[in-house]
Amino acid sequence: MTKHISEELMQVYHDTLFSAIIDGDVLSIPLGKSNGELHHLLQQQGVYAAALISAYNPYSKKVSDKQNLVADQTLQDDLINQGYQFYVGEGRNDTSTWIEPSALVLNIDRRNACALACQYQQNTFVFVQSTPSHTLAEIVVSDE
Repeated sequence: MTKHISEELMQVYHDTLFSAIIDGDVLSIPLGKSNGELHHLLQQQGVYAAALISAYNPYSKKVSDKQNLVADQTLQDDLINQGYQFYVGEGRNDTSTWIEPSALVLNIDRRNACALACQYQQNTFVFVQSTPSHTLAEIVVSDE
């Protein structure tokens, strides 16, 4: 079953600024265009797929800070228990009035990333594919 997400909400997702903190530096994860720093990091670590997944605000509905913090900690615990390496990340709008912490999960395939996003009731996630020549990130709708 495919979710119906309004065009307006999809545009919000596409306008979001995504990033991860790696070795103390903020690394931008632009959608639809190659990022040399991200490409270098992933290639250096032998990573050919990654996903930026949040547990905040299920189905893009605002919940309490406490609920978000508990969900985020649960996501991180799940990633550790499943043996994934990840970096702290986030998505934010261009005015920084909507910020959602997330995890940049390394070496996760699209199917498992989708399952994880569904588990945490997320409409979408950012999937990153890296080839020897470039690295691209895209918004993926998480189907249940």
